[in-house]
Amino acid sequence: MADVVGKRISELANNASIDGTAIFPHTQNGSTMRVSLSNITAYILAQVDEDTVKDAVNEWMTDHPDVTTTVQDGAISTVKLANDAVTSEKIKNGTIAGIDLSRDLLNAICASGSASGSVATFHDGAYGLPLKSCIVSVNPVQSGNGDPSPTNIRPITGWDGAEITRFGANILNPALCADRTASGITTALQSDGGIKLTGTAASNVRYFTPNGKELFLKAGTYYASSMLQVRPQNDGGIKTGTFSILSDQWCTLSFEAVIGQEYDTVVYPYIRITSGDYEPYNGTVYPVTWSEAGTVYGGTLDVTNGTLTVTMAMVDLGTLNWSRYAVTTNIPVFYPSADITNMKPSAGRSAKCSVYRCMSWTSLNNRVDKTVEIHPTIARPYIADSAYTDVATFKAAMSGVQLVYELATPVTYQLTPTEITTLMGENNIWADCGDVSVEYFAKTQTYIEQRINATKSIIAGVEAGFVATKNYAIGDLMIVGDTLYIATAAIANGGTITPGTNVTATTVADNLGGSLPSAVGVSF
Repeated sequence: MADVVGKRISELANNASIDGTAIFPHTQNGSTMRVSLSNITAYILAQVDEDTVKDAVNEWMTDHPDVTTTVQDGAISTVKLANDAVTSEKIKNGTIAGIDLSRDLLNAICASGSASGSVATFHDGAYGLPLKSCIVSVNPVQSGNGDPSPTNIRPITGWDGAEITRFGANILNPALCADRTASGITTALQSDGGIKLTGTAASNVRYFTPNGKELFLKAGTYYASSMLQVRPQNDGGIKTGTFSILSDQWCTLSFEAVIGQEYDTVVYPYIRITSGDYEPYNGTVYPVTWSEAGTVYGGTLDVTNGTLTVTMAMVDLGTLNWSRYAVTTNIPVFYPSADITNMKPSAGRSAKCSVYRCMSWTSLNNRVDKTVEIHPTIARPYIADSAYTDVATFKAAMSGVQLVYELATPVTYQLTPTEITTLMGENNIWADCGDVSVEYFAKTQTYIEQRINATKSIIAGVEAGFVATKNYAIGDLMIVGDTLYIATAAIANGGTITPGTNVTATTVADNLGGSLPSAVGVSF
């Protein structure tokens, strides 16, 4: 049929045309009509019923079983694929990766793990799979140290975006280390992962290496704090003099100039002292921007979902209309004439100010000088400062003074989600704006092996004669014959094990904290 239709349409196409449309002359009752090719084609197709088309398609599919079997029997459906991630090309060349699979499938077949801290570290992640979640704190940065005051101004910096970095065992980025100079001190990364310092301070050649447990000098035996500061993350104290740092400890290094003088500082955050071999740096930076949110002074960034929740904001106190508290107090107290939009009352010490120390609320008649407090029920700050008596002078002095405060209602922005995949072996995740908390797909084989080893470590076997082969304390597990028992009394090595006397039968599930499925029907 197809050949006949094709031949006839070809003949029609050779006839004269009107306005470019092939026609066919048709004579009826002595008059000639011109019928267009499109009219004829529509008529022919209308005569082909659905069963005819279905039979023709099935016949073709039967002739090509190699490519049509899964379509015929319905084995593959679009709902089983993750957004067209598994393409025919990937099936053909064998490059289907874990990230091509749906999250539902990954959740079903993969164990989960989590890590958090200033650096989130884990070793059992499934290579190539995306992080399940990555939550980053966005914290304001306040320069300087000590309580803010008019003589100790501490500016506050917010964030216009964040950089999340993922790297392996070596987190010392050579781009930050090589050929850096501060006040005449040059640092350069060495081939073994160490840092060589040269300059004009006390000992002009110093050497730091992350390869061993010891920090050591290439020349000399003393680390002057004016030259190199090492601040371990666990206690925050600066190491000085001759010292060593434990393996697997996170540190911040800063190279400085001469003691007692102004100097520039080069800082390398999050250096891990490792006893292992040097590994090349393999870090990847994932930038996240939020122009729609402006500068953020506090909040939470869900990197995986692309959700930014802003919980704090900043106001320039010089932009507010101020009044002075009318009641006589020991110190003049000033406050805005109107509420600050979306300020949370009772923010207390959670607030930050560049000039005044933030205090919890106290009686207005018992102010502490040079302090700012958030009213417990009104969305306004109250500032006590004995240096001012009139409102105009106080307001002029407030120009540029920053107050960062909690929002009564957090504001959420939807950003573009960012996918961070897992490296082989050690993974370290950190963000420049705050602490990190991640959930990841664990390598299932490793997870199972860990569970088996954990189970073996708490279940101790005994000899067939029911004689203890070690000292057992109350609560220790053991297998006697084919039954799991728990010690109800202390049993010395070599002592007799007597069910019902010093041991009692138990179950695996009961004694693993409920972390395993029911052991009913399982024989030991």
